[in-house]
Amino acid sequence: MQIRSDSLQSVLKSSAAKGGGDQQLSAGQAVQIITDCIPRAGGNNNPIELSNVLQSYGLDKDGVVTFAGWVIGNSDVGVLHYGFQLASDSLSWLTVATKLIDVAKTMQDKAVPV
Repeated sequence: MQIRSDSLQSVLKSSAAKGGGDQQLSAGQAVQIITDCIPRAGGNNNPIELSNVLQSYGLDKDGVVTFAGWVIGNSDVGVLHYGFQLASDSLSWLTVATKLIDVAKTMQDKAVPV
């Protein structure tokens, strides 16, 4: 048995380097968030295809704003559910013509652990 004394900072750096602790929302989590939030924003329950645009799920301009609100602010189905947060304006660029893959990538790139 070998006993070492490491600083908390070095342990956390080592853990992050080895993949310990989720520092990024996974692709599967992003898809699940999209799947859960579209119907709650007034869209349909059609199977999620990341190449589709938000409008193909029945979301109009107001529905897109509502969708962004669910993604950012809901702790049951949004990024908060997975222990992440997004800035309130991080999805302000969404339109009915936005592809779901772009939404998913933005969530993965901009979501930070709570």
